[in-house]
Amino acid sequence: MPPVELLCVPPHPFQPLLLRWEAVALFTLLVTAQHALLWDLWRGQFPIVAATGNMNFDRGALLPVVHAGTLLVGILLLAFASPPPELVRVEALRLGFKNLGAIFSRSAVSLALALAAIAGLGLLSQFIFSLVGSFQIYAITTFNLAETFLAFALLLECCRLRHKHRALGFIALGLFILCVIPFIFASVFSSESLARFSLLAPGFIALVNRNDPESALQLGAVTVHLGVVVLLFIAWQRQWRRLLEKAA
Repeated sequence: MPPVELLCVPPHPFQPLLLRWEAVALFTLLVTAQHALLWDLWRGQFPIVAATGNMNFDRGALLPVVHAGTLLVGILLLAFASPPPELVRVEALRLGFKNLGAIFSRSAVSLALALAAIAGLGLLSQFIFSLVGSFQIYAITTFNLAETFLAFALLLECCRLRHKHRALGFIALGLFILCVIPFIFASVFSSESLARFSLLAPGFIALVNRNDPESALQLGAVTVHLGVVVLLFIAWQRQWRRLLEKAA
């Protein structure tokens, strides 16, 4: 009897390392700890500096640093906890659901919305008593945070669905275009305004430049990013429809 050749299937490069509830619980714990440690600085009145004690550092720069940490942790958790489309497709076939609503609830996109809501509530604690005068700062920062999480989750799934094991390179290219290219254009054309259109820029600029004279341009950048998220969602929807049609 001839030997049986064993075919080794290479492991998928995006196997989830965390369950969804673990990612949500860990993110909630980290966001709560971050903002709890900052509570004594503004006591819910950012950007009004509380007159409590003498500080040897610029307290105004701390919230942008925390914002950066929130983005980094959220993106890492999305990468670690997002199930591969193959697992979602197999579950869809096993349970018999073939609509995008059910796919959405099990995909990285719904997890991105959950993390964005948690981060927005954590940030709200720093504005809770100054929201009337600082609503635009909070709104731009929170909306941009949600856009960033959604854009990453949608890009992640679109590249997985279309390019499979080659997805990592396309994800890196997409993030480079969305986050880095505007800074390159800003340096080439000597225009700081172009840097505002980086996916990461509006939230940081709103927190750092609290009296921003170009707030209208900042709102325009957030609107452009919303358009990018909508286009990614349309691409995500089409990719899943094709996959479900093949499965049917």
